[in-house]
Formats: sequence, C-alpha cells, structure tokens
Amino acid sequence: MTARNRGKRFVTYNIHKVRRKRVFSLIKFCFFVFLFYQILSSFLITPYRIDTNSMKPTLSEEERILATPLAYGVFVPFTEIRLPGFVKPKRGDLVLFNPPYKTAEPWYINLVDPVIKFFTLQKRTLKNSKKDTFENPIMTKRIIALPGDTIKVEDFIAFIKPQDQEHFIREFELIKREYNILPPEEKESAFYSILMGSCDELLLKEDQYFLLGDNRGGSQDSLSWGAVSFENIRHKILLSYWPKIRFR
Repeated sequence: MTARNRGKRFVTYNIHKVRRKRVFSLIKFCFFVFLFYQILSSFLITPYRIDTNSMKPTLSEEERILATPLAYGVFVPFTEIRLPGFVKPKRGDLVLFNPPYKTAEPWYINLVDPVIKFFTLQKRTLKNSKKDTFENPIMTKRIIALPGDTIKVEDFIAFIKPQDQEHFIREFELIKREYNILPPEEKESAFYSILMGSCDELLLKEDQYFLLGDNRGGSQDSLSWGAVSFENIRHKILLSYWPKIRFR
C-alpha cells in the first residue's frame, strides 16, 4: 500500500470518527433533554393538550395548558405513593384527573408514551390513540363540591350545601372564582337533558369531590359517573399558553 493510499484511509477514518462522535453527542444531548423534561413534567410542570370541548367556554379543543402536580402532591414514579401537597383542592379549581373508569395501562405503554409525547410536542400519545373521546384516561374538569358538601343539580346548575350551612347555595354564589357555563343547545334531545341535567341530593364522603365540565350540555363528568376520589385528582391547571396566555 502506497503512502498516498494510507493517507486517504487515515483521512476517511478520521472523518467517520468525527461523524460518529457528533452522532453520539447528539444522542446524548437528546437523552439529557428528554430526562430533564421528564423530571420537570413529573414533579413541577406538565404540558397538556385539551382534546374535547367539554370545558368550553373556559378551555377549547386543541388549547395547550400547563398544570402542576406539586399543588395536591406528587406521586412517586411507578408507585401509588403520594407526597404531601401544598394545598387541598378548592371549589372552582380546574384540574387534571383520572376518571373512575380508568384502567391501568400496560407497563410498555407507560414506558414508551412519554417518549412519543416528547418528540411529537404532545400531539401524539399511545394512551388515547385507541380510546373513544369520552374514555380518555385523563380529563379536565372543574371542582364544584368538596368532601362534606351536599350537592344537587337542577337543569345543569349545581346547588351546594356546605357542612356549616343549612341551605343550598347556587354554585356561582359560593365559588369565588368567576366562570361561565354553556347550557345544552335546544337541538339536543329532551331525553339527554332529563338524564344528565339533574342529580338528587348527594352527600360527599371524605376525600370525594364533585367535578363538572363548563360545557354542561357536552361533558361527561360527575353527573355521569358520580364523585371522584382525591387519589384520582392529579394536577392543578395553572394557565393556557396556546393560542393565548391566560392564567386559570
């Protein structure tokens, strides 16, 4: 082999070595960015994409929000152990929660799904891809009543009797946070309204919360499947960041 050929091979080897080093550096960078994102979203701030109109006019479909698990307490990863939170859920809070019908996902879905959500900027997820719109494993609703409250719903309006009160109070008079609701449209069936628009008096037990969507005519919530336990309530919503920045 001539000196010229040896020189070419040496140059080619160095080029491939530099390329491999760059690829490895890029992979390492992406890994640390993903790891940082996972720690951030699991313990501090979680981005979430609204995928229904059940919270209109407050939150619309495709809107992006930020929520925090710190408020009510962070779950230790891969366990059901919950660390103490800073506050208890309050009436009027917007929350992310697991509905009562949620079933546990296979371990490989829980392992791969964060990667897919990270690299698709929350546009794709394995957990929702094969589920009906009304069977999402995580939902967004508003807390209307707390443990110890007695609640009833008439024509989609909630009336609450707190533990220390003798009379029912209309939700808008009791909940300090301002919000609007969407009543059912006239075209919706009377059958639907009769079934879903009312609820007999219900006393909430310890750690039970009554959650409703602001779009009262287009939301599956506690009117459908009853109260939600505290362990199912995961995050408190802080703000919308797309298409507009609005604190919640």
